[in-house]
This record gives sequence, C-alpha cells and structure tokens, in this order.
Amino acid sequence: MEYDINKLHAEMTQYIDHGFQIAMAAITVTGVVGGWMITRNDIEPDIFLIGILLDLILGALFFMSYATANNLQLLCSYLEIMGLSNGSTTSGCSKKTGERSLRPSLPFASGNGSVTF
Repeated sequence: MEYDINKLHAEMTQYIDHGFQIAMAAITVTGVVGGWMITRNDIEPDIFLIGILLDLILGALFFMSYATANNLQLLCSYLEIMGLSNGSTTSGCSKKTGERSLRPSLPFASGNGSVTF
C-alpha cells in the first residue's frame, strides 16, 4: 500500500513537471516563431500561414496543459478524499475561484475519507 501511495505522489510530481515543460514549450515556440515573423519585411501569404500554424500549435499545447491539470486534479482528489495525502505533494492543490492552475484541488474533500458539499 505504501509503495502505491509513493508511486501516486511520484506521478503527481511528474504531472507538475509536464505542466512546466508544456508552458516552456509554448513560450519558446511563441518567442522563436513570433520573433522570426516580426523580422520579415515583406508581407507574403506564408506569414499568414505560419501565424495560423502558430495558433494551432499553441492551441494544442493549451489542450495538453489542460489535460495534464485534469489528470493532476484526479490524483490529488483521490489522495485527499482517501486521506492518503502526505501533505508535501498535495499541499499546493488549492484552486481559487475562476483560476486554472497546474496544481488544482478539490474544495469539498475533507481529508477524512468523506465528501462534503
């Protein structure tokens, strides 16, 4: 049982790392492609095509980030509801109203194995 809990905490840490890597990929792609597009003096159809491609890439990275955050939410909720949280990984699982973070939480998990609304 302890091995499984440690494995879940390790997977949560991996999801947090994936979220960071996805964010860095989005910043890098935007910076490189956007910087290249700005330095072009001529306006050609390929610039618009590259702009659309950049939007598609950023949309895919956003979807990956959203899916990663949802997977992290699932693991965090499970550990909180079952009372298996050690506090180090799930302590940052707090989500403010209206915000989406890489470390979300379940606001109705009481920590004693019961769910309250």
